[in-house]
Amino acid sequence: MLGNVLSDQQRWQEAAESYRQAVALRPDKAAAHYNLGNALSALDLPREAVHAYQQAISIRPDYAKAHFNLGNVLFDLGQLPEAAQCYRQALDSDDARPDATALFHLARVFHHQGQVGLAIEFYRKALQVEPHCHVAYGELGMALLEAGKPQEAIRWHQRALELDPDEPAVHFYFGRTLLTMLQFEAAEAAFRRTLELDPSSNDTYRALGQVLDASGRRSELPALAEAWLRARPGDPEALHYQTAWTGREMPQRASDDFVRATFDGFADDFDRVVQHLDYRAPQVLQAAVQAFWKEPDGRLDILDAGCGTGLCGPLLRAWAKRLVGVDLSAGMLDHARRRQAYDELVEAELTSYMRQYAGSFDIIVSADTLVYFGDLDPVLSAAWGALRGGGCFAFTLEQLDTNNLDAAYILGSHGRYAHTDNYVRERLTVTGLELRSLERVILRREGGHDVPGFIVLAFKPQ
Repeated sequence: MLGNVLSDQQRWQEAAESYRQAVALRPDKAAAHYNLGNALSALDLPREAVHAYQQAISIRPDYAKAHFNLGNVLFDLGQLPEAAQCYRQALDSDDARPDATALFHLARVFHHQGQVGLAIEFYRKALQVEPHCHVAYGELGMALLEAGKPQEAIRWHQRALELDPDEPAVHFYFGRTLLTMLQFEAAEAAFRRTLELDPSSNDTYRALGQVLDASGRRSELPALAEAWLRARPGDPEALHYQTAWTGREMPQRASDDFVRATFDGFADDFDRVVQHLDYRAPQVLQAAVQAFWKEPDGRLDILDAGCGTGLCGPLLRAWAKRLVGVDLSAGMLDHARRRQAYDELVEAELTSYMRQYAGSFDIIVSADTLVYFGDLDPVLSAAWGALRGGGCFAFTLEQLDTNNLDAAYILGSHGRYAHTDNYVRERLTVTGLELRSLERVILRREGGHDVPGFIVLAFKPQ
């Protein structure tokens, strides 16, 4: 078939057209729909690919490959329960099936859903079928670490290294596990080996910076930033960390490009990762809102400024007549959309968005978002304008220890800003917001240490 020849040459547009003609001629031929689905998936047309695979399956219900590839597309779309069902159907089919691969992908679904026990079970099953899959060993190691079994995780990472010592991801996962266990010297070796194999890995430069910071070697961070920029000239993450690690020319806020690139890359793993950091910002903001609006009567217009994957949405829904989420990251918004808690989700920079909607909201919340702002005046002024009289702005910030530095705020080596409470109080007064409470809280755990911060409630006068 011409379509197969074109697919082998990766001429996907032409292949798709050929398969469409085949489907028109033989609409009852499952393989034609399946091949069309593959071409559409390669063209990054997931919705159309889903339809093609479903057509193939409707004709041939035991079509294991169609179930499996449909599962892959649904996984990428974030439809995890549906993807899991597809992988199970591929495994249950009487047709020839990619056993180890389907088991591995089913494990990944469970892993992303935070069902670590099931993820471990199915990674093990995949390895029983295919004991030479280094990727499964690495993922199993990460799952075991999340399950509180670091020594067992180390053994599986070491097995992955034996199987494929030149695979960068294997060294990177090993390094992440060692870093979590605070084995800094071994983690550094793993990350440096990763960079030898893949000198352009943003995740690895960032992780190696964590190692140097945590082990008291901050003087080495500027050289690491320079190496990062040589490998990735002009990269927004490299530029941001160059500033954070050198202390030169501190910007007033993180750039839009940095925020977008960081969180688009982090979106798929965000919820799973924060589960293991004892992340508390959404819950403490909910408690603060509840302290002033005790009855969740669904009458308020609420803005979640920097909503991310939507962790605040379900917690605030009961108070909201209308709940809007705004974020720069399309990837994070995709995850927020799946929670079905918001009336509207907007891809925009939050300060610019608030400036467009004067007097539109009763409550604005911002969880772990203003840590990417140094100068708070623009965002506080925008919030003042977007609030109605008597409205509340509730937000979190990381705390700057004034005993160590004579500054109102700094850009830390982790890439986030920290502020003094005196600075926050002063800027609220200047922008016309009345401070009701500023409470010291622990926002999460990071690198084995508590991250101290503030939860701030400020009101716009009537």
